[in-house]
Amino acid sequence: MIKDVFTNEIIASRLETGPFGPHLDSLATSLQKYGYAITTIGTHLREAHAFGCWLFKRSQTEKISEMMLDIYLADLSSQKEPLTIQRRQRITTAIHHLLRHLRQTGIIITPPAENLPETEEWHWLIRYQEYLKKVSGLAPKTIQRHHFFAARLLETMSQHGEIVWSAFNAGKIIAFLQADIAPRKGTGPLAPATSIRSFLRFLVSQGRITAGMELAIPPIRRWSHSALPQRLNETEINRLLDSCAVQTVTGRRNYAILLLFSRLGLRAGEVTRLRLEDIDWNQGSLLARSSKTHSQRLLPLPRDVGKAILSYLRNGRPQTADREVFLTILPPYRPFKNSDALSVTVKRLMTQAGIKHRSGSAHLLRHSAATQMVNRGASFKEVADILGHQQLGTTGIYAKLDLVALSEVALPWPGATQ
Repeated sequence: MIKDVFTNEIIASRLETGPFGPHLDSLATSLQKYGYAITTIGTHLREAHAFGCWLFKRSQTEKISEMMLDIYLADLSSQKEPLTIQRRQRITTAIHHLLRHLRQTGIIITPPAENLPETEEWHWLIRYQEYLKKVSGLAPKTIQRHHFFAARLLETMSQHGEIVWSAFNAGKIIAFLQADIAPRKGTGPLAPATSIRSFLRFLVSQGRITAGMELAIPPIRRWSHSALPQRLNETEINRLLDSCAVQTVTGRRNYAILLLFSRLGLRAGEVTRLRLEDIDWNQGSLLARSSKTHSQRLLPLPRDVGKAILSYLRNGRPQTADREVFLTILPPYRPFKNSDALSVTVKRLMTQAGIKHRSGSAHLLRHSAATQMVNRGASFKEVADILGHQQLGTTGIYAKLDLVALSEVALPWPGATQ
């Protein structure tokens, strides 16, 4: 099967003689049965081979697990060339397929819960994740971000998985943070600083480090509403919508997704989780579920948005048991794994439409929807209700975009006409 996937004999031979070589042929056959294309199977096999080589160099081949995958991703993220969202997703999908296949064939077994975690380092990371989820009640993406930076900090403070608690001092923590934020620009330094401070507070609450250690990280100033929110104007939004080839399945799906972003200002995660039963066609409403605020809100369903969704459901959406509205185009048809996939889609469509912008994510269209609502006379309370903001202060940033209202309160320029 490998030789059917790779016509280049050198590549096929390299994979066959690699750490997972004896299992890649049957893995390829399994992936083909799931309906994956040959090119996708080839990508999964390459990533599995790369992961195996990484394990082999560290003499960890026998410890293959989801934990080792996390360490592998953290190691790749620390390299000079940044690990893109697409590559991270590709690696994660490939290794999960590899793990499932090895377990189904009896090559490896699923370790019982009582044997996890394997190291003191992972013990504290798992406890921290549970704390963020059950005590802090944070959204999954926020938990993932905090876990990522906490894992990197512990890696510098550990030897062979065992934490050297005496290494937790202000000097080493600051040195780690400075090295991490050095290449980051704009608001980039905020994420690692916030995450590490959160982790230190957790360790203080558990009595593992001295109280006050979290104060070693100085606050990074970020002036509220200091910049205008990035957004597209109506001409750009129309050009983006027109770029969707609605005569195709992909075009109908993407057109409906773009309308949900640009008309209702939904978050990418809300579109990802939108289910068939969340749309009330009789009442003309849509239920948006937010993992960020752990809330839901009932929104009016505009006629053009409903028409676009219905077109996709009737003439494009595959017949599956999944209840999510939007599914992947290629088999095996399934819901999007996370909201990052939709942001990547928006960025690709913007490039196709010839729209150049610093931000190419789905959130850009959310800002655009809010801006249009404000400029058309909607109150901040109305905009906050549509967007799902729990505080009006969050919506206040759009006040700077109501240029007509601002011109009425603008003070004359002293000394000259401007």
